[in-house]
Amino acid sequence: MANISEPYGGIFFDCDQSVMEDIYRQIEEQKWYYGAPELEEAPKSRTWLQFYGIGRWLFANNVKRFFETLQPTGPVSIKWDFVDYEPGMEVFYTMKCETTYNPEAEYATELIVTEDYDLEINAENLEAYGYEEMAADTFTDYGLFNLQAELEERGSYLLPYLFKDMSRRELVAFLDENNLRMTDCPECLASTLEEELHDYFID
Repeated sequence: MANISEPYGGIFFDCDQSVMEDIYRQIEEQKWYYGAPELEEAPKSRTWLQFYGIGRWLFANNVKRFFETLQPTGPVSIKWDFVDYEPGMEVFYTMKCETTYNPEAEYATELIVTEDYDLEINAENLEAYGYEEMAADTFTDYGLFNLQAELEERGSYLLPYLFKDMSRRELVAFLDENNLRMTDCPECLASTLEEELHDYFID
């Protein structure tokens, strides 16, 4: 099974309303494998709409292949402005681009990328870009604060070892040395550390 990412953002269809409605009729018919953007409101052309979706490794791949299995009934240009993140992988970026379809042109489809920025994967950035549920890490003050709050809530045995006996700098170095530099949801990260460090501290 391929890895999937979790994009969201804005989308703008520049085409006749009937063309857009037909595109989404085709998408609905093949949604079981297509991975198209899910709109948060009824399809409407020449208006910025909010969407979320599932990326095939990267949602940029979905955008690039958007017209592969569709046959629009007329010319259409689609502007995209989104952020995309794949948990557990080095994938976190924002993109602005435009895809066009014109069956009468020399090239029926075209992709123009205007912005494509990689973002640093850390708890503060993830929260700032709407991925609050993933906002804990083992290498920044912000991420460690969220991790500590989770460990306190669950009454973890790790608290005295990690957050009372070590400074933040010592803690980051210790976790790095034990190959525990990671970003994840607070609950998942706490569980991973409790499992990985049990023998170190308890046995």
